[in-house]
Amino acid sequence: MKRALIAYAIASVLCGAGAFAVVASAAESPRAELDGFACHRASDALDRWITVTAVMRPVPGTERMALKFDLQRITANSGSFVNVRGGDLGQWRYPSNPPTLGQSPNDVWKLTKDVVNLQAPAAYRFHVTFRWTGTGGRVLDRAVRLSARCSEPG
Repeated sequence: MKRALIAYAIASVLCGAGAFAVVASAAESPRAELDGFACHRASDALDRWITVTAVMRPVPGTERMALKFDLQRITANSGSFVNVRGGDLGQWRYPSNPPTLGQSPNDVWKLTKDVVNLQAPAAYRFHVTFRWTGTGGRVLDRAVRLSARCSEPG
């Protein structure tokens, strides 16, 4: 934030009032991000949970937005993250209300994913894939975001 203010001050002096547009465009919201991450640790598996909210904004030409939540787990024995199966994990999700969400440049789609009954000892994270499609189903762009880790001690 300090860098943006300093850049604005320098640009204002060098370029006049028109510099504000440059700073404003640099501060625009990202097209794909994760927000609202939470991890609840507990001794009882049914009380352990992880949650995250995916936030998606359209790219130019978007006709349809989609995202996919994968929950990944790592244990001391596995050495690398592997996808956990269950429910709607690993399946593409689309806006349903309205189904045209993403066709307007100001649209924002937020979808929260909760998973309960985490096994321990292990660490979990969300791997979220974002996809934008245009005319004829042509993929315009993709993005992947990883959540923070949720460690469940044994």
